[in-house]
Amino acid sequence: MDFIIARDYVRLKIAQPLAEPLGVVPAGVIGSVITVGPTGALVRWHGKYPPIPVSLGNLERASVLDLMPLWVRRVGRAFARGLVATVAFAGGAVVGALADRLARRLLP
Repeated sequence: MDFIIARDYVRLKIAQPLAEPLGVVPAGVIGSVITVGPTGALVRWHGKYPPIPVSLGNLERASVLDLMPLWVRRVGRAFARGLVATVAFAGGAVVGALADRLARRLLP
């Protein structure tokens, strides 16, 4: 379990039921801690969900990636895929060039 203090950003591990007309706070929602008690914390959730008390066992600290907007994460994933493809292509080209050089030296 992480050490959580006030003003930390946290992620909900398990869905939390609310009063009947409000529904459920789904797992994975990001929120900020208002106050911390011995067994739980009062968390203000991002979005349309009201602040609710949550057990500390149902919370984990949010990472930097969780706090970034969705479009930034999509651009990062696309860039990472392109970078991996470029490195793989360059690695294949290097291996091919080395194999060609070795074959020319070994074969007269």
